[in-house]
Amino acid sequence: MGTPERDPHRCISGLTSLVGRTTALDELRQLLIRDGARLVTLHGDGGVGKTRLAEEIFREISAKEDLAGQAAPFDDAAVVPLAGVARNAEAGSLPRSAAERERLEVSICQEIVAALEIHRAAGKTVDDLLRAFAEHLAGRRLLLVLDNCELLTDEVAEIAECLLADDPELQILTTSRIPLNVHGEYLVQVRPLAIPDRGASRDAAARTDAVRLFCDRAAAAGSRVDGWTDWPAVVDLVRMSGGVPLVLELLAAQLVVGIRTPTAVLHDLMETGLLKLKYTRGRRRIPPHHSMLEATVTVSWDACDVAQQRLWCQLSTFAGSFTLAAAGAVCAEDPAAPATRRHVGVMLEELIVRSVVTRTDSGRYVLRHSWLRDYGEQRLLGSAEERILRERHYTWITNLIATAARSWFGPRELHWLHTVHDELPSIDAAVRWCCDTGQIAKGYELVNNAARVRAQFFYAKEYRFTEWYKNLLTADTGPPSTERIVALCMLGFICIATGNKDHALAALEEIDDLIPHVQGAADHPAVLLFRGIYLGLTDSGGQSLDLLTAAAHAFDLAGDQGSRQMAFLVRALVAGMMRHPMAEVFTKEAITHAGNSPWAAMWTRLLLALPGMPIADDDLPDVMESLIAMGDAWETAWLVLIRALVLVRLGKFRMAAHMIGCTATVQRRHGVIFDGMILFKRRLDEAITKIEHRIGRKAYADAYRRGQTLSTPEIYQLATRPAAFDEPLSPHQLRIVSLVAQQLTNREIATRLNSTESAITQALTRIRKRILLPGKGRNDRPALVAWFRQNYPHGLPVGAAHDSA
Repeated sequence: MGTPERDPHRCISGLTSLVGRTTALDELRQLLIRDGARLVTLHGDGGVGKTRLAEEIFREISAKEDLAGQAAPFDDAAVVPLAGVARNAEAGSLPRSAAERERLEVSICQEIVAALEIHRAAGKTVDDLLRAFAEHLAGRRLLLVLDNCELLTDEVAEIAECLLADDPELQILTTSRIPLNVHGEYLVQVRPLAIPDRGASRDAAARTDAVRLFCDRAAAAGSRVDGWTDWPAVVDLVRMSGGVPLVLELLAAQLVVGIRTPTAVLHDLMETGLLKLKYTRGRRRIPPHHSMLEATVTVSWDACDVAQQRLWCQLSTFAGSFTLAAAGAVCAEDPAAPATRRHVGVMLEELIVRSVVTRTDSGRYVLRHSWLRDYGEQRLLGSAEERILRERHYTWITNLIATAARSWFGPRELHWLHTVHDELPSIDAAVRWCCDTGQIAKGYELVNNAARVRAQFFYAKEYRFTEWYKNLLTADTGPPSTERIVALCMLGFICIATGNKDHALAALEEIDDLIPHVQGAADHPAVLLFRGIYLGLTDSGGQSLDLLTAAAHAFDLAGDQGSRQMAFLVRALVAGMMRHPMAEVFTKEAITHAGNSPWAAMWTRLLLALPGMPIADDDLPDVMESLIAMGDAWETAWLVLIRALVLVRLGKFRMAAHMIGCTATVQRRHGVIFDGMILFKRRLDEAITKIEHRIGRKAYADAYRRGQTLSTPEIYQLATRPAAFDEPLSPHQLRIVSLVAQQLTNREIATRLNSTESAITQALTRIRKRILLPGKGRNDRPALVAWFRQNYPHGLPVGAAHDSA
């Protein structure tokens, strides 16, 4: 087999390890070897590894390796790099003229005959070159690999159809960001590598393909991977890459030996973005479009026509995903005309085909990677269209969030919560635009409406809303206004709800300074609500309940039923925690006005468990299961604390201590800090004192520490356990009982737990006494099994599963 000529910039196959591509290689072998597919296209993002996969299959075939259980059936194979041909195409000429297409087709054919070393090829037309190719083949079976076809899809498709029609023994493998759309073409999607979850541990992260590749390339660059101590930064870097191998390699190349750490690289990229990422030192044989990320993106840009490029720029206005309706409202030539909005949908599908846009599982659209958005935004900046698009974007997001604020209170409450959450990146972009252009009142309107829907609480996004408010308040240099006062009220509410009493007080003091300068501000319902919340939750005065009642009445007069319900809810919450005589009355009123809003209804069920309410039944496990099903990331934290208080009142002290430990963990993870809410902290301190009095400080401390070690799913499992059972056994004892329930003998249990048979027998006697079961020895096993299955229907309880003592 002849060695094909190589582009001087082409990488040599096999110099780097292939990570995470076993499945894709198996699929390729299946198509090419077993199925004999005539035309296969490796399709995917720029830099995702299409060329590397093609080179690997070519290497195997060239080496005559045993593929898919049989010898490679090809007599010959050749790789034809087409990036050089694409670079010589006329820039910005899509769609191309007939003459330009013919010139490029000739160039492609010349590359093919050169790769196969067909020295007798004569003539300068496509027909002449194809004829020479056919004569060379003469019944031999050939695999032809055409690499980097995205800028030449029409020309390559034309030549491929001719070649395949003329020679039945030929098979073609192409790599392209755009399908050729030739009849019979098989597409193999080359996807990014799996990335670690946000905040993943070192062990969990190291098991993902993206981290494995990053570490491999960093080690090759001379970085001491084993000595890395900043693994959170490693996880964040890999997540930034989106799992795209080229980006991972460029990131790894930044770790210059002895100079830069993952944390330093991450810090720089947070400021500059990824688009300018490149190899830090000269590298030989790196294709120009792989030497810098921006060059790779430029290839995708050049593969689009002018209309597609314009939409790409327009879509960069969206900071995250977007709906088809949103794209039409912002990007259509005339957003009021249905025909132009429909045309945007057609263009979106074209950008999907070109690996620029993708459709999410929820049906939304998004530019596939952050650097694609940065590239479009870079070309949009300073253009005459930019301001028009920013204003359209602001108008669209403001109208949507205003509708959510008017409509959330009702059966579609969860829909509107999810809508606001989905649009958080767009709200973020709109707030930045308001600050940059000095349109602060518009920014206040947008964020205040988003806060009214309470998505900041449902999704535990309080700090994101806080940042928006701080940016707007800092940029606001105008005279005192109602909008500023309402924004301070919303910000103060978030601060007190997250336990930041000092910041909440600062907001309240600024409001008091502004009120004399704004007519009617003192009686504004938002001011009454926030002042009542602050005084109530910080236990700072007896006016709280009156203020909250006045706020509910004012919201009612304003026609804002959702905010009125919030006032009723907080009033009942404060009264219940204060053990106020009106707690039951206020709770019933809150329940009455919750209507058919599902999340609001869950909050009213929580009110029934407050210290000021009589306990008839422990309903909180059912509430917790409902909240988890809804996707609530905030009320669950409150419920864990309230459940602990309920368990103390029910006399379930060990389980309550365990739950208090869980409370500290959930607070830390969800950003809900009860210590800043004096009323809650006071009730919690009372509960801890009672627990320590009943079971002792050491027992409380042990149970508390166990609660702090649990994962969030384990905490939820514990919180949904019936209060009728108070965990009388240690984790080790529970482990023994679970093995009895699995029908193991004492000897088998001893072997499993690295103990002795006599020790297990003695432990079972102590267990029987603690749970008050009759019988002894082997006669008590059926009753022990029944007890375990009744109290632990879902298996081994939290904390015991990992106990090996």
